[in-house]
Amino acid sequence: MAARVKEARAAGRWCSALVGLAAVSGLAASACAGEPPLFTATLIPQLDGGDPPITDAFAINDGGVVTGSFGFPSVGFNWSQGGGAQTFSSLYGFGNSAGIDINNSGQVVGWVQAGGAPQAFIGNPDGSFTALPRLIDDPRVEAGATGVNDHGFVVGYGAIEPNGGFGADTHAVAWRDGSIIDMGTLGGFVTAATAVNNAGVAVGYGNEANVQQVRAFRWTEGGGMEPLERYDEGFVAMAWDVNDAGLITGAAEGLFHGEYGRAPAYWGPDGSLVTIPFHFDPAQGIPSAADIYAVNESMQMVGQELDPVAFALHAMYWHEGESYVLSDYVVDLPAGLRFDSAVDINEDGQILVRAFDTVNIQFVSVLLTPVPAPGAGLVLGAGLLAAARRRR
Repeated sequence: MAARVKEARAAGRWCSALVGLAAVSGLAASACAGEPPLFTATLIPQLDGGDPPITDAFAINDGGVVTGSFGFPSVGFNWSQGGGAQTFSSLYGFGNSAGIDINNSGQVVGWVQAGGAPQAFIGNPDGSFTALPRLIDDPRVEAGATGVNDHGFVVGYGAIEPNGGFGADTHAVAWRDGSIIDMGTLGGFVTAATAVNNAGVAVGYGNEANVQQVRAFRWTEGGGMEPLERYDEGFVAMAWDVNDAGLITGAAEGLFHGEYGRAPAYWGPDGSLVTIPFHFDPAQGIPSAADIYAVNESMQMVGQELDPVAFALHAMYWHEGESYVLSDYVVDLPAGLRFDSAVDINEDGQILVRAFDTVNIQFVSVLLTPVPAPGAGLVLGAGLLAAARRRR
């Protein structure tokens, strides 16, 4: 097996027990190394009574501004705890639209659809925006923006033909100052960029010629598109995010202990692949599956994992090779909320979670904010940890 596998130890029961004690006693700090802090949860409000009632937050910047979409057909929005919500219909005059990423200047990228196929755009906080060009100058040809760095460099995908009802072939693309750059493909028919860091390193996925399964890639303007290592040849590998250190996060499929699975994975700056062990026990006939969707500069990673036994998704947090279920670390978890996936994390450790409200039967988005850690909590947490170690 070509890929290097990191055998990270799963979090022990004593760590989980200590977190529970900390939550009951009101402590704000986690007691175990690498663990997430405790969080408070803020429900991002459903806007304008969308029908169906869906709030889908996709990204958060370091200022705590969230972008996403609500309802169906979707309407894009920006939201923050201090400033509330602003729809793209009021900010940009858009109708059917979505915000997919936001940088630290408040520039939003995503897609807007008005009479033709979806078109990529970049919007500014003052309400000005630029409709980004398509690869083919034809309103029937789709393009979407998926990532933007702090320099306004945008990445995404662009179709090379109208959608004939079965999907169109796509290339990964970038935009600088309103001009489009064709990143090309890995040789197959579907390629898309998903994220870009401040050094201009873009990542994404695509398939090679005569190969159905996609694989992850890294792209630079000087070096072009470089396929990243797979876990097993012939299996899917996906890249979802890249931080400024060049660490790329995603998922890698293959055979794990003789069974098919999709493992949480990342690639180092040198391109070497590391997979993290599954958090949940396997179940016969149901594959384990996980994705790491986002990483910050502190190497805190978030995403989702399927519990094959319960057949339920969980929003996850990974750090220092350990995996944690995020809902276990929320001190005020709203009743009836099921955390399905964590989609982004900023440099302050705020996490965006997609959840299902089992009471009101609707999909919602939740902002998790770390609780500041008082010194007393840290001291007591250390004492509890020492006691736990003595009992091993």
